[in-house]
Amino acid sequence: MRRRLAAVAAGAVPVVGLVASWGLGAVDGDSSTASVASTSPAVRTATTSSSTAAPATPAAPPVTTTHTLDVGGVKREWLHTVPAAGVTATTRILVVLHGRAVTPQQEAQRDGFLPLVAPDNLELVYPTGVGASWNAGGCCGQAAQSGIDDIAFLRTLVTAIDPQHAHTVTLVGYSNGGRMAYAVACQSPGIVGGFAIVGALPLPSCTVAQPVTLLQAAGTADDVVPFVAPAPAANVTAQVAALRSLDNTAPTPATWQSGALIMSTWTSSSTQTRIGLAAYQGGTHAWPSGGAATPSAAEVILRFFSTGTTHGSSRAT
Repeated sequence: MRRRLAAVAAGAVPVVGLVASWGLGAVDGDSSTASVASTSPAVRTATTSSSTAAPATPAAPPVTTTHTLDVGGVKREWLHTVPAAGVTATTRILVVLHGRAVTPQQEAQRDGFLPLVAPDNLELVYPTGVGASWNAGGCCGQAAQSGIDDIAFLRTLVTAIDPQHAHTVTLVGYSNGGRMAYAVACQSPGIVGGFAIVGALPLPSCTVAQPVTLLQAAGTADDVVPFVAPAPAANVTAQVAALRSLDNTAPTPATWQSGALIMSTWTSSSTQTRIGLAAYQGGTHAWPSGGAATPSAAEVILRFFSTGTTHGSSRAT
């Protein structure tokens, strides 16, 4: 892992124990209803079956470093988190795009992936948007106003973190970051092996034209991203239907329900792709943090991509 990044981030700054020191900070600027849910450090302690057994040694927290690279004359930065035990051949990479007006540190505090790094063998990459925003093709914030080429940044970033296409890479985006993830799916879907989009729809100028494996997570009461709406208004239900048609999926999904979540997955035998809809009943624009019997969006994303995922070796260069 260290050698893999040396060429683009020789000045990487290690940040150990970052989970405990990050504050909550601002919420996503795309909606006043978005909220930040705190997460616990990725330390799990095993329980013992006998009072005489020796106490278990807590798992070491994941290691986070900061890296930079130059893309088109613009210095770009990202946070990189790996298990303390190191990266293995089966480690999955998640590139997570933060919401608008939120830092990568704040996004990592609310999305719930950090505690799953060790138990789920994850490598997390949190890029930083210019002005805490992403240019999804005319929206949003400083990145769009400045004409920042975020597609080029993400393409360069994925090549830097996985130059040999040896790992499964999934692009995750929330709100403005979700729109950016859709922009990649529309313009350069081969950059990654799959997409997980939370609380976002593509801009009108963005139409996914190639079959992709994509999970759409949404709250049915989201007042920013409508779950259903009269045609021709954009809405989650219509977007999922368009993706299913593009992928030529089977008409009947595999479904399961837990708490407020209803999960549906459509599979295509012809394109070897899948479309998923994680519908949080009564959910708003906030990142679904789960609770009680309801799985969080982080847990659903990992479950969806744990099987049948397009692997990194098939990604385009």
